[in-house]
Amino acid sequence: MKENKPLTIGYLKERKDKKLFTLPIPEDLLLNLEEKRNILIIQTRSTKFLKFMVYPVDNDKIIKITIHGRNKPSKVISNLSDLLKSLNVVHTSGITLNESQFSQEIYLDQTEINDHLKKKLIKIEGIKVIIDELFIE
Repeated sequence: MKENKPLTIGYLKERKDKKLFTLPIPEDLLLNLEEKRNILIIQTRSTKFLKFMVYPVDNDKIIKITIHGRNKPSKVISNLSDLLKSLNVVHTSGITLNESQFSQEIYLDQTEINDHLKKKLIKIEGIKVIIDELFIE
């Protein structure tokens, strides 16, 4: 499988951090977000745009699952849906198709994934799974 570039980049910040953004975002928009301790910022970029999504989160650590596979993602989607439905999914990139490969990124507002789930994810046929942890910067 050829090396894939990340679909998104995630940053975890404390909610009280005054340097969340240096963009002109009205403070009342940030203050009106659901009251949680931290903010997860997901950045998506291409040559045509730059997009930020901002999510209030509870934890000081976020789990990012990256999935790369080949050919038909329909079986993979079904298997993933069953595994992830009990988890606190904050953001998913959706499935991105590129030639005969697909990618997806999933951010979870939790600090751990149990070993049983890791083994099940890794055993899904036809995919490569990468599990990363994001900490407060």
